[in-house]
Amino acid sequence: MSNPPTPSLPAATYDPSTQVGGQCGIVHNLFYLFAWPTQHLRRELQRVLKMAGLTPAQWDVLVILSKAHRPMTAVELMTNCPYRPLVTDVTNLLFSNGWIRCDLDPSDYRRRFCTITPDGREILRQLDAPLTRLFEAQTKQLTSEERSTLVSLLLRVEPFQGGV
Repeated sequence: MSNPPTPSLPAATYDPSTQVGGQCGIVHNLFYLFAWPTQHLRRELQRVLKMAGLTPAQWDVLVILSKAHRPMTAVELMTNCPYRPLVTDVTNLLFSNGWIRCDLDPSDYRRRFCTITPDGREILRQLDAPLTRLFEAQTKQLTSEERSTLVSLLLRVEPFQGGV
């Protein structure tokens, strides 16, 4: 019986004696390694956002609009939101709080173009310090260089690059 093919990962991350099922095993391990901290971070993020009066879906929309640097439709927002909220409900609430502006499309009155307001940018700015503390607490076991490497790698796999 032949050995399973070695995955194309650096040798330091692949130990065939600890992998179940060859390539499939390492993929499962990698997703487990991503999923557990992600779930923990999501709970902590929800706690921080709740203190600011935001839900994760509302925060998603504000972040997406702040990165887009242009008006976006509800369909574009929904496409880029990890939480896949009912975007109309979320945008209506953000609008009522003054955090976004929604303008009707003159060529199609069913469509609205949403942009972040200065108040919306301010709420994100107020979250900078608590989110930085959260990130630092979650990565305290890493050196400054490792933390920088992690950030640059995560930015490379980020699903939304602002070019919707």
